[in-house]
Amino acid sequence: GALGASAIQSGLGPYGQTSAAAGPKAADIAARALAGAQNNNNSGVPSSGLTAQGLASVVTRPQLGDDLYCSCPMVCVVGTNYGAPHAVPLNIMTLQFEAQCHISQAFVQMQMVCHYPMNWNDAPLVLFLPKSTDTTVTELCVENMVRPSVFATAVVPLEDMKKYSGGKKGTASQTAGGDAEDMPGSDPEMFMLPLPPGLPGDQYRVKLSYFHAMTFDVVQGKYVLRLPTTVPAVCLAQGSSVNSVLDVRVAVNTGTSDDVELLVPSHPITMQSKQPGAVSFELDTTQVWENGDFVAGYNVWTRDQVTASVHVEAPQPGMPDQRGTFALSITPPGPENCVRFPRSVVFMFDRSGSMTGDPIRYAKAALLNGLHMLGPEDKFTVVAFDHEQLWWTDRLIEATPENILTCMHWVNDDLSARGTTDIHAPLQRALKLLAGAAGLPLVFLLTDGEASSACCSTCG
Repeated sequence: GALGASAIQSGLGPYGQTSAAAGPKAADIAARALAGAQNNNNSGVPSSGLTAQGLASVVTRPQLGDDLYCSCPMVCVVGTNYGAPHAVPLNIMTLQFEAQCHISQAFVQMQMVCHYPMNWNDAPLVLFLPKSTDTTVTELCVENMVRPSVFATAVVPLEDMKKYSGGKKGTASQTAGGDAEDMPGSDPEMFMLPLPPGLPGDQYRVKLSYFHAMTFDVVQGKYVLRLPTTVPAVCLAQGSSVNSVLDVRVAVNTGTSDDVELLVPSHPITMQSKQPGAVSFELDTTQVWENGDFVAGYNVWTRDQVTASVHVEAPQPGMPDQRGTFALSITPPGPENCVRFPRSVVFMFDRSGSMTGDPIRYAKAALLNGLHMLGPEDKFTVVAFDHEQLWWTDRLIEATPENILTCMHWVNDDLSARGTTDIHAPLQRALKLLAGAAGLPLVFLLTDGEASSACCSTCG
């Protein structure tokens, strides 16, 4: 807090601007500057001793500035510090999560109260939320509790976009004061929204709803709920601690009639209710815990049943779209009653020049995740292509842990963007390779779609 205040008062970048100069346009420019510069510096930092794939791995978070990572929801003053993008978070007074888990889907409501210090100048603000790549934010409301104002978003039907944008494209960026074509590619692991500038003494209540598919821990056999509750020390007011600001409540519905096998390795909890197929619990705030993500896992397998659950969300009164939403989850029986189909898989990886930067980084992450999901009964290979082809092996080999690890090192160390794009030739060779293969044949294409020579019609 002291470091942030001194930086703002010294007038570095836009921190010392007046409210007249730091309106929505300034907030949008600052946010774009931060996002554009940090997208290529997303090395991240472990947010806890647990993992993105299960109950025992490590996640990385996008970097917002020196020693600041987006490890929990936060509202930040955003600008530049001697030309480098920089973010200083407001103090978090309370941070609450309420999650409803239905088989494999998590529906989360987050509420946070944060304070704009009295000794800061007015400056642009940006809301950040760490998330998984398949998270969908459905509702957001930011209320200034000192000066009566509310900033809210809504999901509207695509066909109604022109009505709300005055016939112009890029409504989201234009409401923030920017042009759609100027916006950089967004980080799929961070939700970011520019807000009107804050004033000293302001206090904000942020309410945000989102849902996502939970990861599956193949070792533990559990679906894993991960909530971003790693609160950086700079987000806490003097004399405050994460134990005094955090509150978590979770309800689980496995869709089965069996008792829930629950595991919460990260935080102490208190059980609120327990019945066949469902439990509810909350964070035990009377105890002390290590600052980290809130992680919970539970089994949904039954011995010999296929289970299903439908979660229906009715439309809110006054919303433009009154159709409502639903999510259907279907879970197979336990693995002892299932036989996995052996698969023969060819991963086609686009390494052409247009993949430079974020595209190749995200494609590598997707490829590594695909390799991680292979089973011992599968066979696979990888081809990296531009105008030429580079095959990891020229035949399908067994997906042993040793082979998968060797391939992962090859992907990380040997693949870089170059050349033009020819998808047709490697696809033809992949189809020929799979023609006589055993098991279910699959081709996964990882590309930005900018082909120099398109696939011919005979490819399907």
